[in-house]
Amino acid sequence: MRPSFKLRFVHVFLPLGMILSMAAVFAADRGADLKFLYDGHRWFTLRNAIANSGAPELYQGAVAAAFDQRDDAVAHLQRAITAAPNSQGAVEARVLLGHLYMRAGQYSKAVSMAKEQIAARVGKPPSDGDRATLALLGKLPDMAVTARGASILRYEMRGANLSVPISINEKPANFVLDTDANMSTLSESEAKRLGMLILDGAVAVVGVTGGIKPGGRVAIAQDFVIGNFHFKNVAFFVVRDDQEPFVEFPAGDRGIVGMPVILALQTLRWRHEGTIEIGFAPQPKNLARANICFDNEDPVTQIEFQKRRLEFVMDTGGEDSELWPPFAKEFAGLLSQEGKKDSKTMTGFEGSKDFDVVTLPEVHFTLGGFHDVFRAAPVLMKPTVAPSNWYYGRAGMDLLNQAQSATMDFHAMTLTLNKKWTGTRK
Repeated sequence: MRPSFKLRFVHVFLPLGMILSMAAVFAADRGADLKFLYDGHRWFTLRNAIANSGAPELYQGAVAAAFDQRDDAVAHLQRAITAAPNSQGAVEARVLLGHLYMRAGQYSKAVSMAKEQIAARVGKPPSDGDRATLALLGKLPDMAVTARGASILRYEMRGANLSVPISINEKPANFVLDTDANMSTLSESEAKRLGMLILDGAVAVVGVTGGIKPGGRVAIAQDFVIGNFHFKNVAFFVVRDDQEPFVEFPAGDRGIVGMPVILALQTLRWRHEGTIEIGFAPQPKNLARANICFDNEDPVTQIEFQKRRLEFVMDTGGEDSELWPPFAKEFAGLLSQEGKKDSKTMTGFEGSKDFDVVTLPEVHFTLGGFHDVFRAAPVLMKPTVAPSNWYYGRAGMDLLNQAQSATMDFHAMTLTLNKKWTGTRK
């Protein structure tokens, strides 16, 4: 099995966001319902629940952040902080803002928010992890887009993943697009080949199995080009050459392009014949129709199954999809009737690990308006990465590639799949 491209940069906002929960209690039942949706990461349902209503600033800001309405998110969340700077609501608002800035590559704002967060923790000095993360983030320049333009590129397949031509410091490479990487990533030798500035650090990263490894080095692509898009200061996490996922890859192919760059492209569409379009005109924003949102840096989409809408992480860096413990709990009868106990080996940069799964022979659902078939679907019985505690699964390239074309629009926040593809990809 080929290793997954999952690699998550662990920073100061994650422990704060996961350990703390909302302490405020609202007298009205509606307030309790909104809190339940918020705590459960049910952003689509929370969006619907607060539509055309005067919901608390925190919830309005959380929805705006989830659907990448940045100006609205900043306005609502800053008001929540200003109203009660030392409250639990302010803690949550800063966490949301921190993730908003991180996925946009705006590290100076993320650092400022983290420092404000620590200062508000009266009597609780920063941990060693907080200090290490801030020290490294403080070295990172903000990513900037200096030119943009619609482009059509030829991609190559790396297993089931899309590898696209890019250049760094005027040197060519082919890197995989990974919507579920919160920072672009490459190997140490690749960073050196491309003449990138490498910064040392002491933070940790988490991989696909949920395992955490110390590390912390980040390389800066001072000049990064993809199609007609030109970037300055794109940050890449650096893994050792003897670590997955690049061990078997040749020079020039040992990297992935993560969410900050992909989000800046706004739109991308790949077709089975081997072309990918980026930066074309997006659809108008329509919050009610959006079927993509963000949970921190994770893009999440809805899948229709048995007349229900279930939230899945959308992952172009993962070859194989999987179903997670909430699916096992919600559809226990299906697993009992049709499932077969099995095991699944998952491999990431942190190593390999076996997990107990129940394999379903086929799962039929609708993804991006397209009827998909998930064959030999593994259902993990225990959580791995944090989102597997509350989402129903990971939608990887084995599902997205069943369509003839796939369109992701991060302006309108929509995923659309068109027409069944039965041929051989080039």
